[in-house]
Amino acid sequence: MRFLKQHYEKIILSAVLLALAASAVWMSLAIGEARNVPEPSPPRASKKPWQGVDLTAQRDSLQSAKQPPTIKLTGEHNLFNPVTWKLRSDGTKFKMTVGGPEALSVTDIRPFFYTIKLESQASEGFYMQAYHAKGNKPAHQFVKAGDKPTATKPYTITSVGTNAANGEVTLQLLLPDTQETVPVTADKPYQRVEGYTVDLKYNASDEKKTILSKTVDDSFTLSGEPYKIIALTNNSVTVQDTRTQQKNTIEWNGKP
Repeated sequence: MRFLKQHYEKIILSAVLLALAASAVWMSLAIGEARNVPEPSPPRASKKPWQGVDLTAQRDSLQSAKQPPTIKLTGEHNLFNPVTWKLRSDGTKFKMTVGGPEALSVTDIRPFFYTIKLESQASEGFYMQAYHAKGNKPAHQFVKAGDKPTATKPYTITSVGTNAANGEVTLQLLLPDTQETVPVTADKPYQRVEGYTVDLKYNASDEKKTILSKTVDDSFTLSGEPYKIIALTNNSVTVQDTRTQQKNTIEWNGKP
């Protein structure tokens, strides 16, 4: 024991050196064996030709991306065309399939005129009428040549002429709103189109009615909703929902 205590370090070092020598011998033998192992032969080429990768799905996706489907904002879907439900008189509900301006059609559009008419001649002037066809005719207006225009007499007689052959009197009138000079006789009044009146037919799921003699700014209801006319020409009418401000134009082909 005394020997081991005095020389244990030398004993451990000798053991380590022996282990290293054994490892060196083993590695030398392992390298030699590895050198003697033959290399694996390369795989034989397949006689079947390479078919490539199937890219059908990718080609279809690329073609779909080039021709995307159109987005339908009309039709039976309810995203932009919400369904409106109404109550019947018995309390049951029904779906409005046709209603609003889509159920509105024009049956007639007529012009109305602004007219200035010579009624008769007096000793110092003339009796005239100036009126809109859609309103009531005013009473006779006495006018003298050179009178300034007023609200009820919106014109000025600038000159008076008489036909020597038949004695017909022709008045030359100046219209301040248009600065137009126009002739007026007893048989040929002055007329110009001031606007139009329209007759409409409403054929909805819940209501069917006619709407007669309406003009710009006139109001009415369609299935209980308020509308008014905001534009009217000789072949179309534009109505506006007074709640949503949405506008719709209905064309007219000249037939009832």
